Amino acid sequence: MYCGACHRDAALFAALAAAGHELLAVPLYTPLRTDVPLACSTSAIFMGGVSLYLSETLSLFNHLPAAVRRQFDRPALLRGVSRLAVQTAPAKLGRLTVSVLAGVDGPHAAEIERLTQFLRHEARPDIVNLSNSLLASLAGPIRQKVGVPIVSTLQGEESFIDALPEPHRTQAIALLRQHAASIDRFICCGRDQVPAMSAWLGVPADRLAAIPTGMDHRPFAPLAPRVPRTTGPAVLGYLSSIRREKGLDLLIESLRQMVQTHGRDVRLAIAGQILDRAYWRQVQRTIRTAGLQDRVTYHGVPDLPGKVAFLRECDIFVMPTRLPESRALAAMEALAAGVPVVASRLGVLPELLDQTGGGLTVTAEDSDALSRGIMSLADNAELARTYSQNGPPAIARHYSPQAMAQRTVAEYHSLLNARAPDANAS
Repeated sequence: MYCGACHRDAALFAALAAAGHELLAVPLYTPLRTDVPLACSTSAIFMGGVSLYLSETLSLFNHLPAAVRRQFDRPALLRGVSRLAVQTAPAKLGRLTVSVLAGVDGPHAAEIERLTQFLRHEARPDIVNLSNSLLASLAGPIRQKVGVPIVSTLQGEESFIDALPEPHRTQAIALLRQHAASIDRFICCGRDQVPAMSAWLGVPADRLAAIPTGMDHRPFAPLAPRVPRTTGPAVLGYLSSIRREKGLDLLIESLRQMVQTHGRDVRLAIAGQILDRAYWRQVQRTIRTAGLQDRVTYHGVPDLPGKVAFLRECDIFVMPTRLPESRALAAMEALAAGVPVVASRLGVLPELLDQTGGGLTVTAEDSDALSRGIMSLADNAELARTYSQNGPPAIARHYSPQAMAQRTVAEYHSLLNARAPDANAS
């Protein structure tokens, strides 16, 4: 189970390759990790994550010979590190974030030069697509050295940057807006994100495009039409990283209310990587204090077959996030599996559930509203059946990797065609 951004990029990459486009994935920080192996990826890793971190935390590291520092960028080492619960808390990463966004004016100029030389002399792309805007500092050097249009996908980085402590937050936003001038097109994962991201980045709205996330629905397709459970406990599913921002504690409180106040027979199945162990311990204490131990099961970090099996055991999928989700891939997987969804009314979730007719949204950070939403499905078998039937075909129709790839290629061509007159004139 890997991050939604990696899943989205891998699905896009595979669909573009299947359509006959020549592609090269260039790993930054760590080797690429996806449920499905990704072809056409360079073995070289640029801006290795361990080296970046050590250069910021250990002053002596920068004085080591380059050959020694390069040992920390070995794929085997980075692959091992990437399997751990890597620190992603904004409170701990402000300095490193600003350092990376400083680009060629910061401590990572040599590595950026190495990357641009690789792109210029070996990869020779027609266009470069940055996977997220935290890489915006690469846009200017790539434009200068390689001379191709630059695209950046937006995948929720604003929530991370807005959570940075000061002065790092203000510094990061200023640097990002500065680098945004070198980016030809930003791609949002939902249409409702365009005006907000236009204002946040300080760029005109016509430089942003909305392209919904695509996913391969086939592994999740129900084996037979799902029938709402009429006997035994209803099983709620939570499949996401375990940290406060994802709202698992709100779901635990809703479970307590449903069991102890409303007398419901409900179980909760949890799966996902534990990114904040202190938070997970707090959640476990709450479960024990409320006497819910027998109703909650943690299933670890599932691979693709594990996710499919997990979702097939769920009656209702719950996404109680506190974040404005930019992709909502877990909800998409649940919809593809025919599992009705109850989710926070944030980010792309209202657009997703309105487009698919596969679930409902509730007020975010409100465990009472979450309980009511869940019970409204548990009490209405016909509504649950309708949501269940709507999800799979709607995901296949509107959120396929092929549709995402076609829309992305259209954006690429518009940028390349816009540059053609200038190239011919020169």
